[in-house]
Amino acid sequence: MPGGFDVARINVETYLWHGDNDHTVTLAMSMGQRHAAMISHAQMKIYPCEGHFSVPIRHMREILQTLCVDQA
Repeated sequence: MPGGFDVARINVETYLWHGDNDHTVTLAMSMGQRHAAMISHAQMKIYPCEGHFSVPIRHMREILQTLCVDQA
């Protein structure tokens, strides 16, 4: 239970974004894919040819639109 809790107990929509060309936290080092598989409502998007900083810069609009969808 890294982090002190069981991520499999997360029961809300969860989003993860990662660039496949991230040299800061590579996909191999990232726990993102493992967590996405463990969280029942997780969606992970891997951007081809994107790095650690380019994902939030180049895809900010898409990420914010995903997070700001009215869930009511």
